[in-house]
Amino acid sequence: MISRLLPLLLLAACTATPPVASTPATTSATPATTTARIDTPRNVKDIDACKLLTAEDVRSVGPFYREPADNPDGQPPAFKSCRYAVDDGSEELVTVYVQVIPRKYKDVVFGEPKGSEEIVDGHSVWSSCEPNDRELWCMSTAAVTEKNVLRVSVRQPKASAQRVQQLAKEWLPKTLRRLPVT
Repeated sequence: MISRLLPLLLLAACTATPPVASTPATTSATPATTTARIDTPRNVKDIDACKLLTAEDVRSVGPFYREPADNPDGQPPAFKSCRYAVDDGSEELVTVYVQVIPRKYKDVVFGEPKGSEEIVDGHSVWSSCEPNDRELWCMSTAAVTEKNVLRVSVRQPKASAQRVQQLAKEWLPKTLRRLPVT
C-alpha cells in the first residue's frame, strides 16, 4: 500500500509551492522628516508673483496667450498669486499659477500625501499631481522661509501627468531664483 502511495506523495511534494513569507508593505511618499531644508531663505514680503515667470522661461513650450493676471482669485495680500496662460499650439492652453503662500512646508507635505521630495537649489521641494474638478493639476512647491512656500501649479487638459509635472518642475527653479535673498 505504501509503495503505491509513495509516487503520489513524491509527486505532490514536487509540485507544491513553498509557503511565501508574508511581509507588510511599507511604502510611503511622505519623507521621514518634514523639516524643510532652506539653504538660502528668501524675502517674500513685496513680491510681485507676475514677475517670477517670464516669456523667456516658457518659450520652449510656447508664447504667453495673454498677459499674466495678478491675484486672479482675490486672495488676501499675504497670498501672492499670478495666473499665466501659455499657448503650446494644442487645442488647450497650459495654465500656470505661480504663488507665494503663507503656509509651512510640512503642511504642504501632509496635505498632498502622494507626492515626492527632492532638493532644488538648496530648498526642499514637494512635487505632486492631484485631480481637481475633473482636471489634473501638478504642483512643485519649495520651502522659501519657515512660514512660506513658493508653488508652481500647472494644468493642461488632455495632457499626460508626466508632461504637466515636468513643466512644473522645470519652471519652479526659475521662479525660485527670482525671489530675493533675505
